[in-house]
Amino acid sequence: LHSGSIYLAEVVAAESRGFYLALFDAGLASGMATGIAAGFVMRAVDQGWRIAMAFVPLGLAVAGIGVSFIPLSPRWCTVKHMRQGVGAEAGPTEALASLYYFRRGFEPRAIKEEAADIVEAVLQGPSKVAQRWGQLALVSFVASVWQLTGTWPMIFNAQRILG
Repeated sequence: LHSGSIYLAEVVAAESRGFYLALFDAGLASGMATGIAAGFVMRAVDQGWRIAMAFVPLGLAVAGIGVSFIPLSPRWCTVKHMRQGVGAEAGPTEALASLYYFRRGFEPRAIKEEAADIVEAVLQGPSKVAQRWGQLALVSFVASVWQLTGTWPMIFNAQRILG
C-alpha cells in the first residue's frame, strides 16, 4: 500500500502530484469500505466469510495484471544500470523512455533536463541512494510490525526498535 504512493510521488509531475496521491488514497479508502460492506452483507449468510474470501484472488489477479503494465520509474532504471556496471549514463535511455511515458505533453527539452537531474542525483553516490532505500526498509519494517502487533506493543518497544 505504501509503495504505491512512493511510486506516484516519484513518477507524477509536480503540478498534478497532489491530485493523483489524493486519488490513490481515495481508491484505498473505497476498497476498504467495499470490504467492510461485503463483510456486512455476508454476515447474514451461513459460512459467508468463505464466499467473501473467494473474491480475494480475483482482486489480486487484477492488481497483478495491472502492475505488469506499469513502466519502471526513471530513477530505478538509472540505479539498475549503475548496479549492472553499465554506468548511470547508460540508464537515461530506459529512463527517458519512462519519462516520455509519464510526461506526455511536456517539452522534450524539459524531459531531458529531468533525466539529467536524475542521473546527477544517482551519480552523487550510491551511499545516498542506499541510505534512502535503507530508510524506506526501516519504515516498511516498522509499519509491518505495527500492523502485525498493534499500537501498544510498538509504543512499549519503540525505544528498543528505534534506539
